[in-house]
Amino acid sequence: MAVLADRAAEPVTETPARPAGARRFHPAPVLLGVLALAVLVVCGMFGTAAVRGLLTEHGRTSALAAGGQMAVYLTTFDHDSAESDVRRLEALTTAEFAKGFAGDRAAFLATLGEEKIAMAGTVRSSGVQSYDGSTATVLAAVRAEVTTAKAPTPQARDYRLKLSLVHQDGRWLTSAVEFVS
Repeated sequence: MAVLADRAAEPVTETPARPAGARRFHPAPVLLGVLALAVLVVCGMFGTAAVRGLLTEHGRTSALAAGGQMAVYLTTFDHDSAESDVRRLEALTTAEFAKGFAGDRAAFLATLGEEKIAMAGTVRSSGVQSYDGSTATVLAAVRAEVTTAKAPTPQARDYRLKLSLVHQDGRWLTSAVEFVS
């Protein structure tokens, strides 16, 4: 009986009852939500950087292609098609560049005709020196096979060009050309 008496003397503590409809807090769903949000933010940041990188690479590639095409056009002329060759060249230049070339156009066409010059250029190597999205500088090494009335056997001539390009109306146009050594 002594054991029973000791138990009766102990105060009984009851667990407070939860109000009806109250739920116990579980941190796992909150942590999962925060983790999912963090993953989305990180993926968004990396995704944006990846898209920006792809757009930059596409821009550099298209500037390089335009610069290479212009290098070919600058070193490919035929006295028989000189007028259309010049128009083809001017179609890929800015208005300012075309104006500058227009001053030399008549003398250039006359020389091609008088000397019976024909030349065909091929880009041997090229690269983008600088690019910022709206302007680019392309370097190109070109070999041209040249024939004239005095030298009908093709002679190889090598040129190195520095082409300044601007992106206008969705395409790359040449704004300046420098023959470099």
